[in-house]
Amino acid sequence: MTFFLCLFPVFHPVYAQDAEKLSINVKNTSLEEVMNLIESQSKYRFLFNKQLINVNRKVSVNYNSKDIKPILSQLFRNTPDTFSINGNQIVLTVKSDNAQKTAPVKKIDISGKVVDVKGEGFIGATLKIKGTSSGTVSNVDGSFALRVDENAILIVSYIGYLTQEIKVNGKKVFRIVMEEDKKMLDEVVVVGYGTMKKSDLTGAVSSVKTEDLTITSDASIGQLLKGKAAGVTAISTSAQPGGGVRILIRGAASIDASNEPLYVIDGFPISNDSPEPGNGTQYSYGSRSHLNSLNPNDIESIEILKDASATAIYGARAANGVVLITTKRGKSGLKLNYSGSYTAQYIDKPFEVYDATNYMIQTNQILRERWLREKKLYPYGTTDPSTVPAFSGQRFTQDQIDNAGKGTNWWNQIMRPGNVQNHNVSITFGNEKMRSYVSLGLYNNKGVVQGSAIERISSKINLDYTINKYLQAGLSYMGAIINNNNVQMGEGEWGDSNMIMSALLYDPSVPIKDEDGNYSEMSWYANLPNPVSYQEVSDKTKQTRNLSNFYLQIEPVKNMQIKSSIGYDGQSSVRETYFPKVFLLGKNKDGQASIGQASREDMLFNTVATYTFDVETKHKVVLMAGYEYQQFNANGHSLGASDFFTDAFLYNNIGVANQEKYAIGSYRNREVLASYFGRMNYNFLERYLLTLNLRYDGSDKFGKNNKWGFFPSASVGWRLSEEKFMKGFEQLSNLKVRISYGQTGNSSIGSNAFAFYDPSSNRFAFDSSPVTGVELSQIENNDLKWETTTELNLGLDFGFFNSRISGSFEFFNKTISDLLGSRDLRSWMVVPTVSANLGQTQSRGIELTLNTVNIKTHDFQWSTDFTFTRYRDRWKERSPDVVLSPWQKVDDPIRAIYYWQTDGIIQIGETVDHMPNAVPGNAKVKDVNGFDENMNYTGYPDGIINEADIVFLGTSDPDFSVGLNNTFKHKGFDLNIYTYGVFNQLAFNGVKRKYIGYSSHMVEDGTNLWVEASKRWSSENPNGIYPSDATNSYMGADAWTLEDATFVRIKNITLGYNFPKQLLTKEIRSVRVYADVQNPFLFTGWEGMDPEIAGSNKAPYPNQRSYSIGVNLEF
Repeated sequence: MTFFLCLFPVFHPVYAQDAEKLSINVKNTSLEEVMNLIESQSKYRFLFNKQLINVNRKVSVNYNSKDIKPILSQLFRNTPDTFSINGNQIVLTVKSDNAQKTAPVKKIDISGKVVDVKGEGFIGATLKIKGTSSGTVSNVDGSFALRVDENAILIVSYIGYLTQEIKVNGKKVFRIVMEEDKKMLDEVVVVGYGTMKKSDLTGAVSSVKTEDLTITSDASIGQLLKGKAAGVTAISTSAQPGGGVRILIRGAASIDASNEPLYVIDGFPISNDSPEPGNGTQYSYGSRSHLNSLNPNDIESIEILKDASATAIYGARAANGVVLITTKRGKSGLKLNYSGSYTAQYIDKPFEVYDATNYMIQTNQILRERWLREKKLYPYGTTDPSTVPAFSGQRFTQDQIDNAGKGTNWWNQIMRPGNVQNHNVSITFGNEKMRSYVSLGLYNNKGVVQGSAIERISSKINLDYTINKYLQAGLSYMGAIINNNNVQMGEGEWGDSNMIMSALLYDPSVPIKDEDGNYSEMSWYANLPNPVSYQEVSDKTKQTRNLSNFYLQIEPVKNMQIKSSIGYDGQSSVRETYFPKVFLLGKNKDGQASIGQASREDMLFNTVATYTFDVETKHKVVLMAGYEYQQFNANGHSLGASDFFTDAFLYNNIGVANQEKYAIGSYRNREVLASYFGRMNYNFLERYLLTLNLRYDGSDKFGKNNKWGFFPSASVGWRLSEEKFMKGFEQLSNLKVRISYGQTGNSSIGSNAFAFYDPSSNRFAFDSSPVTGVELSQIENNDLKWETTTELNLGLDFGFFNSRISGSFEFFNKTISDLLGSRDLRSWMVVPTVSANLGQTQSRGIELTLNTVNIKTHDFQWSTDFTFTRYRDRWKERSPDVVLSPWQKVDDPIRAIYYWQTDGIIQIGETVDHMPNAVPGNAKVKDVNGFDENMNYTGYPDGIINEADIVFLGTSDPDFSVGLNNTFKHKGFDLNIYTYGVFNQLAFNGVKRKYIGYSSHMVEDGTNLWVEASKRWSSENPNGIYPSDATNSYMGADAWTLEDATFVRIKNITLGYNFPKQLLTKEIRSVRVYADVQNPFLFTGWEGMDPEIAGSNKAPYPNQRSYSIGVNLEF
C-alpha cells in the first residue's frame, strides 16, 4: 500500500522493488532525480522535508554497489545535510549548527509519536530543534526519531495547529498531542460561489456538519434536516421507501408557484423536478424525493441560506431559500473507510379495523340506527322506546355472527416487517499534487408494505489536482442507479383505491380466495380491488442519474482566482407496469401494460473571478464577479396497451395486445437561464463587516417584456465582542449584530407565459366529418414577470464562557409581491384562464439556535443543541378576481381554517332552538352570528345555522416547532438522543371524518370501519363521544373532526462505542459499533394515523419504528 504524505510541508515517500546491485552514474543532475533513480533500483524510500532539504542542487556520482551507504555518503559529503537509514527508509535531516563546537555536548536519541486529539497518528508534523536548522518530520503513523542535545527544545508545528515548544530535559520518549489553532481554524461555511469564515458572515446561514447528521435507515436528506436548523420545516409526504419530504425555509408564502428551496450540490444548482413517468392509470407510485440519488454518507456539510443577503447571489430561484450540499473531498494521506448497518422496521402505529365478528355486529347496529332515523322512531321521533318494533333489516344473522370468528385481517395480509441494508466504502487520498475522494454505496430497503422496495447503488468521485502554483483542476461526479418496486398508491377510495385503503375498507368476513382459487370479491361493493391481489401487479421504476461538474482554476496574479466550471446533470426514469387479469383493473381491461420513459438533461457553465486584497492591514476586501448559463431539457414518451390474451409477457411484449387499444404519447420542452452576478465583502478591523450582492437573471419562461430581473441585497455586521469597551466582559466570547435587506425571485411556474397549442380530435368538422386539428389551450402573457421577495433580517450571534454557550437569534420579515397565479378570463374565451401576477403575501418570524456544552470533564461530556422556529404567512393583497367570503379578511393567514364550531352532542330530550330539525346524536353547532338583508354581519346570533356562523379557527401552520439534540460522551461510549416537536397545528382528522362520520354510508357499501367507530353516539350508546353516524344533515356537522395535531417525537436514539487504540492493529485506525432506534416514542393527542401526515384520509404509507445495528471502520 502506498502512503502519500501531507500537503504542507511537502513530503515525498516513494516505494521500489528489491534489486541486487545499485548502479548510479550521473553528472550534474538534481539530487531529486538521483533519489528517484535509487528508488527505482532498490527497496528504499526517502523521507524528507522540502523546506529543509535542497533537492534541486546538482550532484555527480558514479558508483556500483550492493550497499547504499557509500552512495549516500558521496551525495551528502560537504553538505549541510545528513542521512539515517531505518530499515527500508532513508530519512534526510539537516546537520546541527552546533556540531562544530569544540566543547563536547551530551547527545541523546529521542523518539515518540505525534497524535491528534483523537489519539490518531499525526502524519507530516515538523519537529525542529530550537536555535538550529536540524529536525525531522513525523512518519505515516505519527512516529519520529531524532538525535538531540539532552537539554534541547523541540518546536513542533503544523499548519492549522498550535505550535508547541517542548523541553527535552533528558527525556527519551514523547507523546505529543496537536491541538487545533482556533483562530486559524475559524469555522468556514460554504456560501454562494465561495466560502467565508463564519465570523465574517453578515447573512442568515445555518450550517449542519457531518458530525451533526444522524444517518439512519431513512435515505432522505429531508428527514436528516428535521429540527437540525432553525427556520427549516421538513414535512413528510410519504413514509414509503425513498418517500418524499417537503422542505420549507421560513414558511410557504407563494400561492401557485413552488415553495421549495433551490438545492445546489457541489456548486451545481439542480432542478426540483425529477423525471417521473406515469403508467396511464389512476394508480400512482406515491411520493419520491428528488434527492434520493445522493448518498447521505458522502455529505460533508449542508448550509441553509435563509435571508436575502445570503440568497440574492442566486437571484431568480432563491426566494424560498437555498440548500447548499457539499460532499466530502480528498485529504492528506490515505484512508479507507467502511460503514455498514442492518435495520429492522415495524409499523409504528397500526391502524385497527374490525374483525369479522365485530364488523357484522357494527354493521347491524348501524343499519338499525339508520332505520330508526328514517322511520322517526325513538329516539329520533317518538318519545317512548317501547313503541319501537323489532328491526328486521339486519344484514347478518346471529348464526353468521356466531360462526364468523376473526375472519381475514387484511392489514396483516399486506404488511410485513421491513428491513434496510446499508453498505458504504470510501477512499480518501491526498498529497502535494492531488486529493481525491471515491466512494461506493449500496442501500436496500424492503418496505413494511408488501411489494414496496427501493435499491440504490451510488458512487461519488471528487478529484482536485494542482497542476502548478498558478493552475488547478478538479472534478465532482455523482452517479446513482435506483430500482423502485412501486406500491399502488392511487388517490381514490373505491375502484381506484390504493393498496392500504383497500385493506382498511375490505370486508373481513371475505376469505382471500374463493373455492375456485380466484381472489374473492366483495358482494356489496365489487368495484373495490382485493387487497392481496395488488401483489400480483408488476410495477417497477428504474432511475439513473449522472451529475458531474469539472472546473479549472487559474491564478493570473497574486490573490486573484478565476474559476470556470462546466457541468451536466442527466436523469432518466423508466416505469414498466402490468396489471394482470387477476387484479380488478386488469380483469376489466383483459390485462393492461404500459412503459413510460422520462428524462431530463441540465447543462451548466459558469465563470467566477475572485480578488482579495488588504489596505494597510485594516481593510480587507473580497470582490467576486461571475457569469452563469444553465439550460434545462426534458422529454418523455409512453406506450400503453390492453386486451392481452395472456398475462405471461407482462410489459415485455406489448405488441401481442390488441392494436386497436394502444395509447401513445410524448413531450419535449426546453428552458434557459442566463445570469450575471457579483459580491463584495468588506472587513474593517475584524469588527465592521459589509456585504453587497447583485444578480441579473434572464429567463425564457417569462413574457417578452419581462425576461430579465435584477436582485440586489446588502448587509452589515458589527462584532461588538472585538470592541475595546467590551473587554471587561470576560464571560462574553462572541457578540455580533447583523442587518440585511434585499430581493430575490421565484420562477417556478413551468412554461405558463407562452401560447400553447394542443392537438384536438372531433372538435372540427369538414364536409360533415370530424377531423383532428390543433386548438389554443394556453394564452401568452407578455407582461408576466418574476415573483419577487423583499426581505429584512435582523440577526444576533452570541457566545459565552469561551463559547460553552453559543447560538444565534433571527427576526425576518419578507413580502412576496407579483404572486404568480392564474387570472380568470371572460366566459366566452376559448381558454378560461391566463397566467398573471396578482396579490401580495407576507412572512414574518423568529428563529433561535442554542448550543451548549453542559458538562466537560476529562472523561465525560454532555452537549445540547436546540432550535426554535416560529413564522406566520399572511395575505397583504388579493387578486382583483377574488371575492372574499364574509368570514374572510384581506390580511388573513394564507392557510387559514374557517369552519363552524361545535359544542358537544345533542342528547335525548334536549332541544336546540337554532337547530329546529336536529335530533339526538347531532353535533351541536354554535349560532354565533347572522346576516342582514345586504349579507353583512349583524354581530348577533340569528337563530339559524348558516354561513354567517363560520368563524376563523386557526391555521394549518404550526405555531412553532423545535428540535432538541443531546449528546453524551463517556470514555469510548457516546449516546445521542434527538427530539423533534411541532406545536399548535390544526388539521381536519380525515380518518375520523371518513371512518366515523361517514360510517353509515360505508356500511351501506359493505366496507369495514375503524374500531373507534364504536365510540359514536347511538340510541344504545348515549354516552358516545362522537356524533351519530346516522345524522349529518346540518352545516358544520363534521367540525368535531378538527383537531390539534401537536406532537413531540423522539426521532432517534443512538448508542455507540469507539474501541480504544490499544485494542486495534496498526492497519485499523478506528472501530465504532452502534445501535440505533428511530421513532421510538410519540407524544400526541392526535387520534389519526400519524400527526406528521395529519389530515390525509387516503390511508397513507404508515410510519415505521426502526432498530439498527452498525459498524464504522477506518483503515
